[in-house]
Formats: sequence, structure tokens, C-alpha cells
Amino acid sequence: MKLVIEQKSLTEALGHVRYIVEKRNISPVLGNVLIEAQDGRLFLTTTDLDVSIREETKATIVEPGSTTINIATLYEIVCRIPDGSEIELKSNEENGQVVVKSGKARFQLPSISADQFSASLAADLPNQFTLTGAELYALLRNTAFSMSDVDSHYTMNGVYLHSLKQDDREILRAVATDGHRLAYAQQPAPKSCMDMPGVIIPRKTIRLILKLLEKNRDFDVNVSVSLTQVIFAFNTIHVQSRLIDGQFPNYVDVIPTQNTFELKINRRDFLEAVDRVSLLSQDKTNGIKMSINPGSLTLSAASPNAGSAVEEVAIDYSGDAIETGFNAAYLSQIGEHIESKTLVGQLHDENTPMILYGQDEGENLYVLMPIRV
Repeated sequence: MKLVIEQKSLTEALGHVRYIVEKRNISPVLGNVLIEAQDGRLFLTTTDLDVSIREETKATIVEPGSTTINIATLYEIVCRIPDGSEIELKSNEENGQVVVKSGKARFQLPSISADQFSASLAADLPNQFTLTGAELYALLRNTAFSMSDVDSHYTMNGVYLHSLKQDDREILRAVATDGHRLAYAQQPAPKSCMDMPGVIIPRKTIRLILKLLEKNRDFDVNVSVSLTQVIFAFNTIHVQSRLIDGQFPNYVDVIPTQNTFELKINRRDFLEAVDRVSLLSQDKTNGIKMSINPGSLTLSAASPNAGSAVEEVAIDYSGDAIETGFNAAYLSQIGEHIESKTLVGQLHDENTPMILYGQDEGENLYVLMPIRV
């Protein structure tokens, strides 16, 4: 194998496919990138056996072939080569080495045969639909922060993506929860997605897709789903992942239906007040007390060693007085994912979860469990 490629193109492609490679692996080849030069195209692939990513990029293929080399080492080398430079990669099957050359710099890296690299990527799966990059990013970004990081909560370690009928509308909804908070985001269902099974996409895959869509979302994403796999294909990138095998919690039962007291508050004023008051909250619970009365919300926190804090914020509210408490970090995270100027909260009493959403964002909804402060 021998090829020539621009430094910028190789840096960008390696930067994408390196996201899923762990620092420690059960096998050395899992720390490598599969390099395939064929038919005038260069393909770079990595895998952790649960999720795989392949990117196609432009290169001049002198001799077709394939090999694998350590991606961390190759990426660091390529990043240090000046912009605008050309890089030559040449593999030698006899000594198992790959030579990386650019200008007067020359690196010789050990390789592992491509035959030992295991990442079977399907072209598509039975259930297929298309979203814009912006639509997919919004669905995942507005829910992913509520995923559980506790491995024992296996079925909550991802985002639940499913279709449903709501009144006369066909909806595609993403849901995530860690047992303390719940977030869902939805949009009108694209054609052909109503027959898809409900699937739980693992958090590592979710974070990968969000990273890939972070800077540019001006394109369509083709989504393919089966009972065990999901594929996201866009531009020159192909991501395939196993799904979490299990039943997602019945989240609908968690959403209160009798929260008749509604408050409205300037979102930015609320978030800034929460940020200030939480400085003196208990370290373990990060809890702040909310005293809700007609026209005003009083936030307070106290710590035996640090002191106490109280701040009052104006609200639009005419219900009964309620005194409850919530995790300040969770309140802030929810608020940061709401874009409306006005935040709406719905409550029933001090023991009932609070529903939160943006006044101008009817498709996203958040539920936060109260805590004892």
C-alpha cells in the first residue's frame, strides 16, 4: 500500500475516527486505525467492537492495499506536520512496518495485519429514514445530558428513540433519564420511521454523533435501524453501533398529570440566581430550596461550614405557596437546554416532580424529581 494525502484531510479524518478508541484495549488492534486504499479512495475505520466508525477521504492512491497502525501515534505525528504539507504512507508487508514521510521527516511505525481487524459495517438496515443534521442534533443534545452514567442502570445508559402517534400527529421522540431527571425532545416523524422498533442507543454512540455534528449540521443524515443495530450515515462518515438490549423504563408514568400550578420566570434571571445561591449548597446533594409564592420565588441554600445564601426572583405565579427543593446542577442543565426567554414550571406540591419547558418550545419537556433540603 502506498498513498499520498494532504495533511489537513488526514488530520480531520483521523480526528473523527479516533473518538471511539479507548486508551486501554483488550487487544492491540483495537487501538489501531484500519487504513484501506482502494479504487482511488482512502477509508479509515476504527472500532471498539460495540461501535464502529468509517470515514472516506480524498487521497492519491499509488498502490492499493490495507493495514492497521496505532491511531494515537499516527494522529500525533500528523498534527505536528505543517499545514499544506503532503504526507506519504507506505506499508511494507515483509517487515510489518508503515513509513510515514513528509518533507524531510520520516517515521517508521509497527503495523498489524488488516486481517486481524474486526469491524463489519452493513450498508443499511431494515428500517430507514432521513433527518437533517440539525434535527438529529437537537433530538440528541436536548436529551443526552439526562442519560445515566451508572452502569448498573443498564437500560438508562443511552437515549431511547421511538415513534408514536400523539393525537393526530406522527412523532419521532428521543427520551433519556437517570432516575433523578427526565428529558424528551420530539419532532414530526419523517416518512417511513413509524414502523421502526423503539431502540436504546448507547451513550458512547450518542456522544460520538453529537461530537461529529457539533460544528457542521448542514446536511442530511440517513438513519437505519434494526432490533440490534443502528447506522448513522452522512457526508463521508458511516457510524454503526450495537443497541442496548433491554426494556427502557415506562417513562410516561413518571410525567406528572396533575401539576396544575404553573409559574413563569425569566430563564436567564433564574439560571443566574441558581448559580449564585448554589455556591453555598451542600456538596453531596447540591440542593437548593425553592419557596414559591404568588409573584416571587425565593432560592436559598445553607452549608454548616460555608454559610448561607438567599435570593428572590420575580415570577408570574398565582397558585398555592409551595416549598420544595431540587438539585441545583440539574436545574441549571435543564435551563441551559431551553432556548426560550421564559421558562415554565408546573407543580402540584412539594413531593411531586416538577415539569419544566420553554414557553416557546412545545416539543421539548423536562421532569425533575424533588429532593429533601
